[in-house]
Amino acid sequence: MNKEILNEYVKIKDVAKLSNISLRTIQRYCATDKYQHRIINGNGGKQYEILVSSLEPEIQQKILENYSTNTQHNDTAACVISGADLCRADVSYSERRPEVAKTKMSGNDSETNDLFLWNKSKGAEKRAELTTYTPAPVSFNNFAIPATISDEKTIKKTLSTFGLDKVKNNNFAIPIKAKQKALFKVDVIKKWKEHREVFGIKNKLKADKEFEELFNSGLISKKLLSKVGKISIKSIYRWNKEYEKSNKNYMSLVDGYNYGSETHLTTFLSDIEKFMLLKFMLHQNKYSIGKAYELIRVQLLKQGYKDISGVNAYRRVWNYLCKNYSDMITFAREGKKAALDKKLPCLLRERPKNVGDALVGDGHVLDFMIKNPLTGKPCRANLVGFLDWRSWEFCGYELMVTENTQSIASALRNSIIHLGKIPKVVYIDNGKAFKNKAFNGIDADFSEDGIQGIYEKLGIQVQFSKPYNGREKVVERFWEELTNSLSKLMPSYVGNNIENQPASTKRNEKYHKKIQGGYIPTIEETKAIIETWLNNVYRQRKCQNTQLTIAEFFNQNKGNGVNIDVLDDLLMSSQERKIGRNGIRLFNELYYAPELTGLNIKVIAKYNMFDLSYIKVYTVNGEFLCRAERQMSVNPLANILGTPQDLHELRTKQKQIKKIEKERLKPIKTTLLALYSSHSKKQIKIKSQNEYICNDSEEYQITCYENRKISS
Repeated sequence: MNKEILNEYVKIKDVAKLSNISLRTIQRYCATDKYQHRIINGNGGKQYEILVSSLEPEIQQKILENYSTNTQHNDTAACVISGADLCRADVSYSERRPEVAKTKMSGNDSETNDLFLWNKSKGAEKRAELTTYTPAPVSFNNFAIPATISDEKTIKKTLSTFGLDKVKNNNFAIPIKAKQKALFKVDVIKKWKEHREVFGIKNKLKADKEFEELFNSGLISKKLLSKVGKISIKSIYRWNKEYEKSNKNYMSLVDGYNYGSETHLTTFLSDIEKFMLLKFMLHQNKYSIGKAYELIRVQLLKQGYKDISGVNAYRRVWNYLCKNYSDMITFAREGKKAALDKKLPCLLRERPKNVGDALVGDGHVLDFMIKNPLTGKPCRANLVGFLDWRSWEFCGYELMVTENTQSIASALRNSIIHLGKIPKVVYIDNGKAFKNKAFNGIDADFSEDGIQGIYEKLGIQVQFSKPYNGREKVVERFWEELTNSLSKLMPSYVGNNIENQPASTKRNEKYHKKIQGGYIPTIEETKAIIETWLNNVYRQRKCQNTQLTIAEFFNQNKGNGVNIDVLDDLLMSSQERKIGRNGIRLFNELYYAPELTGLNIKVIAKYNMFDLSYIKVYTVNGEFLCRAERQMSVNPLANILGTPQDLHELRTKQKQIKKIEKERLKPIKTTLLALYSSHSKKQIKIKSQNEYICNDSEEYQITCYENRKISS
């Protein structure tokens, strides 16, 4: 039995642990042929294995002692001696590898031989593939752990889906970069030999030492130094030996990396461990690799499986899966939408040929607070806008507290005015506000024809995007740019999710709230800020496939203008309001026109949030009344506390009010004077005893005089 052990090969790391010699030293001994060894292809490249009989007697004795201890005890503690990794299981190898034991010799010799066979073939197949044991669901603290499946066919099918059933990849090509580096090594060998010839045969050591210093300092060849890096003379010795041994084939100098590991995996994990790894890491609860390993280890130990690999082996398999099956992993962990948005290919769409052919509309909740025009409280408003698909110009937009039909209409109106022509196609969101029947002319179920819509009246074709498919709306890229380039500059920035929230919005962050400030812009101020950013930043960027900026390309190709009155009737936002003494109150502002004086009726106020300096007033039946201007307050003490400008505004306002008062009261004064002329000194002629004629010939005044005569 001892002779059989002496004729086996062991890994150099086991020899290093038993002899207390560093692994690098053992490798150097093998390179200098101190030990009889062989080279195998393992995980990570070439590996050395040493013949036991070529080792020192004391090391051979330790190996024999380890083996004798392992065959007498079945517990894990007895198996681990001096850190040697000759046996890691708490059961005999024949129990862990029953299929191997049946094919080998019977008795202790079979188990002895299998031990070393397993040890030396560890790089290709580390341990038995246990695929027939019956698992039991494991739970602790009332939290269930996903159970494994004992069906061998199911396990193999699952592993084959991710390429984990293959053992070795023979179909890989050595990278060009590795081949070029091997050619540079050949050049280094030639330079080294030429340098040796200069010094002669007697001064080889001196020549080699000098060559090493000159090469590493860049005096031999800076190009070779940059390609190969700093080297030692022993490396040149090794390269030359391998190069000569292979009949001067430069491929022998290629670095011994596992080049096929990117697309094919070689791992120590058994099929059960691979299956358990997939069971946890493909779960939608998104386990981390560390936690998944901890749970896998608990479950396997509960089911009697002791030979469990380390976490790094699991991590290598998971990294391999993430590199080669990222789309499937994303679908399993994050869902279909994430897989479609991040990993799977999408349709490459060509832009329209002309500016104004297609507008893309969408709504976006701003990432900063503004003042609600209705309540005055801070809120996150909706920015509804339309983007020209050809030039990428943000044509028009509207700010509203909620995304509704009126805001979309106003945004479309502003876009058409800025574009200068009616677009051919509007590509819009699938939301309820965008699909309102007032726009597309169809009922709420979108299947039957209804009233003629606004888009149809304007001659615009409408195309809706698919629900929950942001990839179809190119305007989404603009929203991202708006957030990163503008929203984060606002002092009222609050972020679009918990992770992006600034410190000032969090609890008890008093200092950050103090330095952030409490300024919240109004709608008018927000529009001015957005316009400044559009003109000075966004529109100055290069337009795709041209040398012009977005603004220059758009201005050269936009239309000549449209009839604004037609757009106002169709697309201006409207609200029903009652006329007061100072006009119409809207958004805490007063709008007045002389035509509204004296009216006490409900009217329709049409407005444009883009320009709130005026409104258009219509009757409830649609008759146009007037255009009302926004009224500004004045300083009543301007002559004492105000500026000359304030005094001028005060006197101008007083003159206007006086003029209105005169114009409105003069007709009624004349009417009252005519109605009640009996109080004047006009003469009344009597034609008969019972008939009186007054200047205005009113019946009730005649009656009044008759009564006065009778009483007198």
